[in-house]
Amino acid sequence: MPTLVIHGSADPMFPLEHGRTLAEEIPGARLLVLESAGRGVERADWQTIARAILEHTAVPVRARA
Repeated sequence: MPTLVIHGSADPMFPLEHGRTLAEEIPGARLLVLESAGRGVERADWQTIARAILEHTAVPVRARA
């Protein structure tokens, strides 16, 4: 299953290495690192996250035909 892992680089509970390891353990997963982000989702990251989700869930042109 295609997976997008989103992880903040400044998460105090789960360091970035946790997100990297998770993405590495899921075949084909993509990791999006939010620089300086902690535990929450900040308004400043909304556009980046939304764009990544749209790209991740987009149906390839070939599949639409």
